[in-house]
Amino acid sequence: MKKLTTAVVTALVATAGLVATTAPASASSTGFDVSRGADAVTYAGCHEHAAAYSVPANIDSNYEWVMEVVTYDPSGAEVDRKSLTAVNGPLYVDNAPASGNVGILICSTGPKGSYRVESKLDYYNSLGFHYYDYDTDTFEVRSPTSRTGLKVNDATAAYGQTLHFTASSAKERPSGLVANAGAKVRLEKYVGGAWRVIATKSTDRYGKARFAVTWKHRATVKTRAVTVATSGYGKSASAQRAIY
Repeated sequence: MKKLTTAVVTALVATAGLVATTAPASASSTGFDVSRGADAVTYAGCHEHAAAYSVPANIDSNYEWVMEVVTYDPSGAEVDRKSLTAVNGPLYVDNAPASGNVGILICSTGPKGSYRVESKLDYYNSLGFHYYDYDTDTFEVRSPTSRTGLKVNDATAAYGQTLHFTASSAKERPSGLVANAGAKVRLEKYVGGAWRVIATKSTDRYGKARFAVTWKHRATVKTRAVTVATSGYGKSASAQRAIY
C-alpha cells in the first residue's frame, strides 16, 4: 500500500466523520458492499449484530480508504456509527482487512421494524485525488418470539364436567426455544363471535400453567391458550382445541 502525504492523511481523518444521512440515488458502482443479511432479534440488553462488508480488491491494493457504516432506526434516528480505515501514512497506520464484519449495535429498548444501513467508502490515491462510493441495505429488528401449546384431558366433555387444561409457553433465545417461566398465559374460549378469557395464570418453572374448568356448554366450543406479550418476547396463541 502506498504512503500518503501528511496533507492527504489529514484529509482522510477529517473525511472519516462525513457520511450522507439520506439514501444515495444509486447503489455501489465499484462493487463496494455492506450487507446486514439476517434479521436482528433483540434479546435483553444491547448486542452487536454483524454486517458483512467488502472493499473491491483493486481499491484495497491501490488506494488508502476510509469506510463508515451508519445505521438508522425506523424513525430515521441514527443509532450506530462505525468506521474502518486502511491507511499507511506518516500520522498513523491502520490496515483494516478488505472484507469482514462490522458490528451494528442494537438494543432491546429500541424500536422494532425496518432499520436502514448507509455506508460510504472514501478512497485516495498517492497524489491525493479523492473518490467515493455508496451502498445501502435494510434489515428487520424484532422481539424474541414465544410459542404456546394447549392440551385438555377430555375433548368430549359433558355439561358440568371439570376439564383440566395444560398450557405450555416457550420463548426464543439464541440457543433456541426454552421454557418460559413466569409468563402470563390466558385460557380463552370462542363464544358469541369473540375470544373471551376463561382464566389467566402464570407458568411454573417448566413453562406450564394448569387450569381446572367446570364446563358449562352443551354445544361445541373452541378453546386456546395465549402467552401475553412482554418487552422480552412477543405474544403467541396455541392451536385451537374444540370441546364437543
